[in-house]
Parts: sequence; C-alpha cells; structure tokens
Amino acid sequence: MALPTSGGQLGSRPPGSPDMFPGRVFPRLSTQRLLLREITPQDRDALLANYSDPEVARWFLEKPPASTDQVDKILREFISSYDRGAGLTWAIVFPESGELLGTCGYERVEVGSEGEIGFDLAKAYWGKGLMTEALAAILAFGFGEMGLERVVASTYSRNLRACRMFEQLGFCGRPEGEDSRLFVLSRADWGARVA
Repeated sequence: MALPTSGGQLGSRPPGSPDMFPGRVFPRLSTQRLLLREITPQDRDALLANYSDPEVARWFLEKPPASTDQVDKILREFISSYDRGAGLTWAIVFPESGELLGTCGYERVEVGSEGEIGFDLAKAYWGKGLMTEALAAILAFGFGEMGLERVVASTYSRNLRACRMFEQLGFCGRPEGEDSRLFVLSRADWGARVA
C-alpha cells in the first residue's frame, strides 16, 4: 500500500485547511543526542519493528500490529494530522546513523492554547533518558514556537517509567479513571523550571 507524500514539506496544505506554521516546513529539533524530524512513509519498517514488540505496544495499542497495513494507517494519521493542523509527530532518530528509535509529538494541539503529547520508544532504548530528552525538546517548542499555555498527557497508572518521566519534566499528575493518570504542565511551571 502506498502512503501519501507531501513533497517533503508537510507544511503545504489543501486550500481552506488550518495552517499550524504558516509558510514553514516541518520543524526539525535537535538535542544533545537526538534529531527529531518529519515522519515519512519510509519509516514504516522501523515503526513496524517497534510496534510489533508487545512490551512497547501494550501502552498504546490493543495488540501489536499483525500487518504493515496497520502501521501504514498509523503513519497516514501522523501525516494527515499535521496536514490538518490537528497534531504534530516527530520521528526520533540518532543523527549519525538515522536509526529510528520511536516517535513523539502532539497528538492533539490547539496552537496558542493546549497540546496533548504522546510517544513510543523501542525497548532497547528504555532507561537511557532518551525520551525525557526528546520530550523536553518538544515541550520547549510547544511553549515557545506554538505559544501553548498548557500541555497534557495521559498514561496508565501502572506505567511507572512514564509517570516518573512526566514528573521529572515538571508535570503534575492526578488519577483519571480507574487505571490512568492525567499529567498537566503549564507554561508558567515550564518557564520556572527552565529559567
């Protein structure tokens, strides 16, 4: 199945669609160890390998994908979400090798208001601070370039790694439902943290 492409610029949208970043190409972010770049159809095999790991998939999928068609659907949604101005997902890669480690981004975003983050990371890279580093970069971008006032994230209460990571990043958590926690970070709290 062929995936739609956008000529390398996800910033070009159909007429009448919201423009998240007027006149700009997809934002690339760099950290000390990582590059966060536009996700593309060429990332399918790496995402399939990551999402096929039950230890990774259990946090955001009902079950690991059984085919590339399921991963193609996820990729199309990542790309379409940006094209519609509804979300923004980065591929997380090592800059030297280009190896894809996972994804992170704003699953839902209202520029100037609120964004909701989501992420996944290959199990081989858990516990190395890489996702904390990637999320710090997209939080800085969200509060800076996107003018967000608040960022939220939800995870299972039993996902202790994610809960600790959100707390390390300055989020405040509270129970949400039977088995999940909602984490919230305000612009003011982020600013005080990085000042």
